[in-house]
Amino acid sequence: MDNNNNNKNINNNESNNNKDNLCDIDDKNKIDDENVLYRLSLNPNKGGLQNVDKEKINKIIYEVSKGSAFFKNAKEKEKAHFEKIKEIKKKYLFLKNQPMEYEKQQMKNIMNKMESDRDLSQYIVHVDMDAFYASVEELDNPELKNKPMAVGSKSMLSTANYEARKYGVRSAMPGYIALKLCKNLIIVPTRFERYHELSHQIRNIIANYDPDYCPASIDEVYLNITNFLNDNPNYTPSKVTEELREEIYKQTRLTASAGIAPNICSDMNKPNGQTELKNCTDEILKFLKDLPIGKVSGIGKVAEKTLNELGIKTCGELKENMVYIKELFKPSSYQFLLSASLGLGRTKIENKWKRKSISVERTFSNTSEIQKLEDKLHEISCKLANDVKKENLKGKSVTLKLKTSSFEILTRCLTISKYIYQQEDLYKVGKKVKFIYIIFF
Repeated sequence: MDNNNNNKNINNNESNNNKDNLCDIDDKNKIDDENVLYRLSLNPNKGGLQNVDKEKINKIIYEVSKGSAFFKNAKEKEKAHFEKIKEIKKKYLFLKNQPMEYEKQQMKNIMNKMESDRDLSQYIVHVDMDAFYASVEELDNPELKNKPMAVGSKSMLSTANYEARKYGVRSAMPGYIALKLCKNLIIVPTRFERYHELSHQIRNIIANYDPDYCPASIDEVYLNITNFLNDNPNYTPSKVTEELREEIYKQTRLTASAGIAPNICSDMNKPNGQTELKNCTDEILKFLKDLPIGKVSGIGKVAEKTLNELGIKTCGELKENMVYIKELFKPSSYQFLLSASLGLGRTKIENKWKRKSISVERTFSNTSEIQKLEDKLHEISCKLANDVKKENLKGKSVTLKLKTSSFEILTRCLTISKYIYQQEDLYKVGKKVKFIYIIFF
């Protein structure tokens, strides 16, 4: 009887402590504008934004955005996210008050098995070009150097140079907000053909170190330098990476940052730097213990906030709470977070896969004029046809994605009976996708 009472008191105390540590979910019965700000605010984990006055910049972003379609869209998303967090918190508080001894032992066994399978024999490098689009524009127009500059339009920016980042200007920010942060900001339009030209040149350089490299995007590449090291015993992983970056600069006059380990390292010493995490389990876990979860590639703002609301802010705390994460998140998310908490990633670079789709996307100024929309559709279909021809592909399903002026994203797909690849066919089928006519006609 006394033991039961003691256990009940312990559970009550734990429940009270948990409620103190986590904001009371019942007190928050509405979404105010301030709670939307995190979606619009700076990500201080990005290169070039660490030393800016975050509070001042976020205040400007808030004042400029408030009442706009951009802000309203973020607010709608935040409402849905708030409800999701509320449910996750309830379940989390419940789980924290359960013994879960069996589940904890199971998690320990899973982690031990993953640790025993850790492959420390491979040397993986992640190369990330520095502010790639902006750097290309500075290369072709030296007058832009040392001036705050961004690439994109007043509607949306693709990237910003490091001079502009000092003012809080960043990629995926509406240009009109960026101009409020930096009145002298120069915005130049995108030139994708030029970016692809230089990207191809950079990849040819990387191929000398690993012909089986894997592109992650137009300005990012993973490569395995293990074979190169075996063939060149006088080299170290750091020396190979430094030589690679120097060769990129020598041939293109563009700088790159790199990480020798999981790709979190490539962002640790930007711009034009590199970081090596030794192939040692103790070093990896020590590095991860206090690493903010927002630094992990794949954990965006929304996931970061969700975890923060559970009191999880570092990879070390993430590891300690994995038994609960398994119950709270989808299996795919849980598996990813588990690997991240242990610093485990793929050690085999695969650049051969069966392509399931190919796409082209462009950002342009707001318009509701039918002819302008059809002109843009024609332009995109031309580019897509060229890409399809290069890849020697054909398809039967055409998907059209549209972002409205209220920032709502709409997609519709039309599947036809025969395979197509020519521009006129792509354009013809694209015009048949009905939602664009429902909205504008």
